[in-house]
Amino acid sequence: MSTNDKELMKESIRDFFKNNIPFTQKVGIEVVDIDQGLAKLRMPFVKYNQNHVGTVHAGAEFTLAESASGAAAIATFSDILTSSIFLVSAASIKFKSLGEGDLEAVAKIPREIQDKVRGELKQKDDKTHFTIPVTVYIEGSNRVVAEVELQWYMKAL
Repeated sequence: MSTNDKELMKESIRDFFKNNIPFTQKVGIEVVDIDQGLAKLRMPFVKYNQNHVGTVHAGAEFTLAESASGAAAIATFSDILTSSIFLVSAASIKFKSLGEGDLEAVAKIPREIQDKVRGELKQKDDKTHFTIPVTVYIEGSNRVVAEVELQWYMKAL
């Protein structure tokens, strides 16, 4: 993706979240980087995202990870999403350390998954499932807070 295309895609994803998933605005999720097969989002460490012990709430961490996987899917499959339905059908999360600071989530869609999805959605009513792994970090560090896998369902319309 060219730099200009990345900026246009970031703006498109911001607008999508704002207009279709306003909850992402409430927790302060921001798109940091976007590319084919990749999304990096951040979420601030603020009181309304914290739990009873002063760390990032598990639900907020999951929301950040799910949003990153959705952003990666939008950036990767933007040419076919307007003619398909896509939803999370399953998820798993492994908490690795406490979320004590601003968080960033990195979602990556491997090339073989991209090819699989494109190969399976050829005509109306074709369906596929695929998994997007997401790693949540303390922003600016290598400290992993959570490892998340989100299984997506897509159906061609």
